Amino acid sequence: MHAETYTLGRPTIEGLPPTRAFGVFAVLLELARRGAHIAPVEVSERELGVAIGKSQQTASRLLRLLEKQKLVERVRKGVCSLVWLTDEGVAVLVGCCYELHRVLGEPVLLHFKGTVTTGVGEGVYYMQHPRYAQAFENVLGFRPYPGTLNLKLRSWSEIARLRALRKVGGFTVPGFVDDRRSYGAVFVFPARIAGRITGAAIMPERSRYRDVLEVIAPVCLREELGLRDGDEVEVVVSIPPIIQERVVITRLRERCERYIRKCEHVLRTMKVLKNEKTSRVIKLAHDYFKDAVYYLEKGDVGTSLACISYAEGLLDGLRLMGYASFTWE
Repeated sequence: MHAETYTLGRPTIEGLPPTRAFGVFAVLLELARRGAHIAPVEVSERELGVAIGKSQQTASRLLRLLEKQKLVERVRKGVCSLVWLTDEGVAVLVGCCYELHRVLGEPVLLHFKGTVTTGVGEGVYYMQHPRYAQAFENVLGFRPYPGTLNLKLRSWSEIARLRALRKVGGFTVPGFVDDRRSYGAVFVFPARIAGRITGAAIMPERSRYRDVLEVIAPVCLREELGLRDGDEVEVVVSIPPIIQERVVITRLRERCERYIRKCEHVLRTMKVLKNEKTSRVIKLAHDYFKDAVYYLEKGDVGTSLACISYAEGLLDGLRLMGYASFTWE
């Protein structure tokens, strides 16, 4: 960490001296390295302290501070906690562009351990369809064996990570329609199965499973690994940088949409002491608001966020000077 990091960091950690901010950024970056910007991760305060070069007590104070600032959320599990970054926490990392580039330049690896279970046979049906098989080969570089290996997840943290994967969405095998029926899209993530077989985790758009990880490979996994129902298998799912970047952009877009809704409400409902100067400022705020909507529709999230920030700043200025009365939702 160096002085530039604090300058580049989004200055929302109000009232913190740079020395404390360095610790906050160090914890956020370490959590992101473990994938907490994608899904909940399990970590102890002692482990976190070692990772950032601080004592367990310091790591504990920093985690409490991050919670207070709403940069992370966590659920305690004995000596460990399940921790994940909030939208605000991700925004702070986006501001730390130099460090963020290094963090997101490597895949995030999510570990799952599940019990082999027999499915309802849908995997064989879909994998044998020539259009699905060809699409999987185009995305993954191999034609999968016709069938999926279903792994039932037991722990809450793994099920939470599975749900997070569904929200992230991986490489997409698009859906299609044939002369019989329609077929939904499938999200695909590269994976390493049992430490030695390259395959993929798949998430069908229309899946009935909520606690089952489905994996595919170019070979029959049951035969290759000698598996029976009840056996335990470890799978490491990779989230490549291109998908991580899409997650960050999606979160920023959602944040921008919230700001626009709040600003629209204030522009509609606020009470204003009207005169020539306030009318000019309100017109400027309206113009920035319209620009924010325009650029968001065009997909330029950064410019949209800048415009809506200007609009909010103008409205807050009127309120602080006593020319307008309103509250942000």
